[in-house]
Amino acid sequence: MSVIWQDKSRICGKPITFTTYIIEDDCLYVREGLFNTRENQTLLYKVDDINVEVSLVDKLFNQGTIVLSTKDKSSPTIVLKNILNPYEVRKVLTRAIKEARERSEERRVGK
Repeated sequence: MSVIWQDKSRICGKPITFTTYIIEDDCLYVREGLFNTRENQTLLYKVDDINVEVSLVDKLFNQGTIVLSTKDKSSPTIVLKNILNPYEVRKVLTRAIKEARERSEERRVGK
C-alpha cells in the first residue's frame, strides 16, 4: 500500500498534536496518542459522505475539519480535525474513495 496523503492535527496551523491521519490506497488510518497509541483503520469504500467545516479562525490558518460518515459499525463518524488545506484533502479523499470502490467491485465481480 502506498501513502496518498498524510498530515497531523494542528493548533493554529502548527502540527503540535499527537494525532496523525494517513490515507492509503484502500484505508484511512487515524493514530492518536504519544505514550498510549490508538489506531483506527477504516476501509475507504465504506465512506458515505464527506463534509468540510471551516471556522473563521480556521480560515486564518488555512485549516479545517473533515467529517466522514461511514458504513463502519465501529466508527460511523470519523473526524479529521484541524488539517491544512481541507478542501484539497477532500478532493484527495473523494478520488481515493472512488478508486477503492472500483477495486472492491472488481474483487466482488471477479469471484
